[in-house]
Amino acid sequence: PSLFTSFLNNPIYGITLPQWLLFLRQNLHHIQLLPFLPRILAISLFAALNSLLALPDTLLYAARIAAQPLHPSPLIVLGHPRTGTTLLHNLLALAPKPHGFSTCTTFTAGFPSCFLTLEDALKPRLAPLLAETRPMDNMPLHFDLPQEDELATSVLAAGSSPYTSIHIMHRFRDHLPLNAFRTLDPPLPRAAGGGTYGAGGTAAARGEGGGGERGEEERMGQALGRWRDAFVLLAKKLTLREVLRGGAPPPPPGW
Repeated sequence: PSLFTSFLNNPIYGITLPQWLLFLRQNLHHIQLLPFLPRILAISLFAALNSLLALPDTLLYAARIAAQPLHPSPLIVLGHPRTGTTLLHNLLALAPKPHGFSTCTTFTAGFPSCFLTLEDALKPRLAPLLAETRPMDNMPLHFDLPQEDELATSVLAAGSSPYTSIHIMHRFRDHLPLNAFRTLDPPLPRAAGGGTYGAGGTAAARGEGGGGERGEEERMGQALGRWRDAFVLLAKKLTLREVLRGGAPPPPPGW
């Protein structure tokens, strides 16, 4: 029963209402509505609230976010689950400033639309949404710990992310193309075997989505575009957050 009624550690509590409605439009027919209705209603309430909480970031910092330069050589940690990527991320985050790394925290990953203005005010109020430890390994969990930026990107991109498989696990094969960014602009290239990205398990390939292979390519191109825009937005906001908190600004473009 706790699988359906628990409200702790939900990685999409920070989604805004437009993003949540798009997520539901794309995935509602894959969700068991009756057992998960309490969780759906909770996320819907948070989505409406997040749309309001996002206004200060948008009104106060939209121009600065758009103009914010990014470091030309970011360090990206990739790896399969349970291979030590979290440990490496945590160790890198311990490097002292100004020569250390700026990282995505659990709060900025969970509430990416409002952290520039409301992080300090909301962290103590939203802390009850987190368990004291991570469920998979019993390691400590709180809002200031380093966290995977893909959680934030998934929220900002309305679920156009491989991490959507965390919520809709039986759609894992549908999200495989989002793990292989051969290009971020449609039309997407065909794999050698004739299928889009060689996934072999897309909705169109199984006759679920309609529109044929070309239609699936266009849909995946749109998903990749949403992912790209969300990732760039998050990177700029995290960089600006560091600047606002007195950290060293990144090198200028072309450095």
